[in-house]
Amino acid sequence: MISLRQERNVHRSEGLAMALLQRVSSLAPTLRSLSAQRPAYYFLVDRSVHFKDREKGEELVHFRKEDEKLLRKLLEKVRAQADKVDTKEAEDHAQKELSDLKGILGKYNVSEDDLKAVLAWKHSA
Repeated sequence: MISLRQERNVHRSEGLAMALLQRVSSLAPTLRSLSAQRPAYYFLVDRSVHFKDREKGEELVHFRKEDEKLLRKLLEKVRAQADKVDTKEAEDHAQKELSDLKGILGKYNVSEDDLKAVLAWKHSA
């Protein structure tokens, strides 16, 4: 048989255990975050890696823009050459574009000069 004194000690120790468990469980997120933190030098290395990646990205963007400019110039030269060599085909193509544009914008009563200006704008871009 358990005496009254022993029973109180059991209840007291159970109460202490529950209090300790609650305290530890409330500290668990803090302890987890502290254990997951990286050393300070990692952040320095990590930043330099991100900086290098950023530099590479900016460099790629710059060279892609330069390539695009060069390709646009080359395309203009090819178009100009094709217009000189195939004048009949170029005229037919221009007439077809103009008639297609009239079909699209015909209901708005757009003048012929405006249609030609739109086509010139399209080819300049």
